Parts: sequence; C-alpha cells; structure tokens
Amino acid sequence: PKPSYFIPAPIMASRLDLCVYGATGFTGELVCEYILERYPNHFRWGIAGRSPAKLADLLKRLGDRFGDAAIAGITVIEADSFDRPALDAMVAQTNVVISTVGPFLKYGDALVAACAASGTHYVDITGETMFVRHNIDNHNEAAVETGAKIISCCGYDSVPSDLGAMVMVDAMMADGLEPRRVEMVVGSTKGGVSGGTLSTVCNMFDNHKGSLKEMMRPTYLNSTRDREESAVQPRDQKGVIFSERCRKYTAPFFMAAVNTRIVRRSNELRQIRRVAYSESLATGKGWGGYLSALFLVVSTPIFFALMYFKWTRWLLFRFVLPNPGQGPSKEARETGHFTNHFFGEASDGTHYTGLVHANGDPGYKATSMMLTESALCMALQSSQLSKEGGVLTPASGLGVTLLARLRAAGMTLTAERGDTVTAKPVKAKM
Repeated sequence: PKPSYFIPAPIMASRLDLCVYGATGFTGELVCEYILERYPNHFRWGIAGRSPAKLADLLKRLGDRFGDAAIAGITVIEADSFDRPALDAMVAQTNVVISTVGPFLKYGDALVAACAASGTHYVDITGETMFVRHNIDNHNEAAVETGAKIISCCGYDSVPSDLGAMVMVDAMMADGLEPRRVEMVVGSTKGGVSGGTLSTVCNMFDNHKGSLKEMMRPTYLNSTRDREESAVQPRDQKGVIFSERCRKYTAPFFMAAVNTRIVRRSNELRQIRRVAYSESLATGKGWGGYLSALFLVVSTPIFFALMYFKWTRWLLFRFVLPNPGQGPSKEARETGHFTNHFFGEASDGTHYTGLVHANGDPGYKATSMMLTESALCMALQSSQLSKEGGVLTPASGLGVTLLARLRAAGMTLTAERGDTVTAKPVKAKM
C-alpha cells in the first residue's frame, strides 16, 4: 500500500517548482540534501521514483536529519521510467524535473518526451552524448513548440567546461576581440569513481556499439554538418602533448569526448562560430609529468578494453569498481575538489586565462550543487531566461543566470586578459 502522503496529479492544488526524479538513488539523495541544507522551505518541491517503499525510506532519512518540519511540504510521486501515463501525470504537476536516473539511453527517453510535450523544463546529469543526440533528433521540435528547455549534462559533465568556455569567450568579445581558440586543462582533482558512470559505459558497449564511431565526430551534437566548423575543431587528444600555455605535459582527458561536444553545441546555439575548443589532463613538468601522461595514454585504452568484455567487466565490479548506486563516503565527498584551467586566444593573438574551481567531490557533491542550481534557474528565475525552448545546453539555455547562481554557491569561474589568473576561489553565499 502507498503511504498516505502520496499525492496523485489530479488533486494537486498548484504546480511544484521542481521535482527530483530518481530521488532514492545515490546522487538523487544528495540533491535532496542540498536543497534542504541550502534552501529550506524556499519553494515547493517533490521527490519521485518507481518504488513507494524506497521513497518512504528516503523521506524518513531526510526527516531524521533535517527534522519533520523541513520535509512536511515535500510531495512524493510514484512513476516508473517506462510508464508514460505516470510520467505525464508527474510532469503535469511541476515546472522543472531534475533527473538522476541513468543510464539515460536506457531509462530516460519517455521522461524527456513527456517534458517536451508538456512544456515542462528538464535537467539531468548524463554524460551520454548519444542520449543528447537522440533528444535533438526526436524531441527538439516538440520542445521548441512548447517552450520546454531540455538541458542535459548539468553536473561535472559538462557544466565546468561549458560555463568556463562561455566565460572565456564572453570576456574576449566584451573587449571587442574575436575568439579563436579555448583550451581547458584539468588540474588538481580529487574525487571518487561513479558507479553510475561506469554503468553508462557498460550500457553503451552492450547496446550502442554501432554509434561509437559517429560519436567521435568533433561536431557530433551540432545541428548542422558544417564542414568549415568541423575543420577548425581539433580531434580528441590521443597521445602525450606538452601544453605551451599550461607549461605542463598533458594526457587525454577521458571526459573530453563529452565536454567538447557540449561546448561546441553551445557555441553553435549562441551563434559563436569558428572557435576551436579542446580539453586535456595536466600531469606535470619534466620527466615525471611526461611519464605520468604516458602511463595514462597506455592504461586508459586497456581499462576500456577490460570494460568491453563482460567477463573482465564482472571481475572489475566484483573486486575493484563501485556498482551503480554506490558512491564515496561523506568524508570523501567533503574533501574532494576540482580545478580546471582555461587558456583563450583571440584572433589578434591576445591571450586570456581563466579558472573554474569547486570544493567537494566532482561527481557527487559538486555535481548535486550544479544540477540543483541549473534547475533553480528555470524554477525561480525563468523571467531572466530566454523563452526559447528546445534541446539546449547549460551555457546556451541558462547562461549568465546559472553563472551567477554557481558563483553564489561557492564555485569560482573567471576569465581575464593575460597569462596569469589573479582571482581567488570564493566561498558560498548563504
């Protein structure tokens, strides 16, 4: 039997500001905790998932931690990922849906379709470019017609890249210069491996092998096949490269295949053309930096090869890797961080330098913050956003509104003229 606080859509007095779908998962619960910590009783919201029992357990845990008064107004909704009528009922009673239910190619299509058809805004934490491509091809037209903003990749994949590149490009344009290239180099990073991300990789290998080659196209997520735009975009880094701007050796960054496609789609939607964008991972200077980069170049393909075959994959999950729904301890989440360095160059050769930094485990604490703030742009500040709907990106759909919210939440995003960064990380404003 369903608990008494389950509220079906027909008797809702008014729409929720947002609903967390997949709230009982590891990241979903972190989103709920973030809302209760930072925005207690600031807006009307709900939690949703397929299991009434798990939702009841979650509500009890939240009540034990934050008090009964804090959870009194939370609406609880039952909806399965493959039950379109239930999803239609859910999205009909909220302005924004936050989804943490992955792999998204497997579980996300019906929810996006429901949001696009109803005009309900949507954000998620997918790192699956094939899912974004699927949404562009299948749901963009409906979302444009209804005004729904469908925005994927609102966590560590790919908000730091997308907003960092936006700040860099906008700084050059504000000085009257034409941006020519932006390079992101991942610096100091501390965080745990996501079981959900690994599950996504497995799903891709098992069910979408035929799309892997197309996914590697530099402008895979762009709306049109512009040969000139493709020509200026670098291919994903494969070997060891010494970054002249960073002055360190770099290795391929394993999320570059996702982030670069999102940034390039953002530039297209923002009508910014011919700006080359690339990403890499800094490993250090001298022989130590070179050998570290070489190790990553060799070991990364081996790891993905082991993930490709089911029997070696089983051994990895059995003895080494976290399973879906598992994540790092609270202490590990609190002590994590990431720092990404941005290097820009205008068409006249003028250099710009930027920094994107956040405290907290990138894939969990920082992601739950970025995801929630993305949703709140549309839930609380829709008047500051364009009325345009469609399958958008964090930069093109939320832009400076999200930038301001992230900075207020303690995230550093800067860009300045020259070869050094003078800005320092900031603390969150409560």
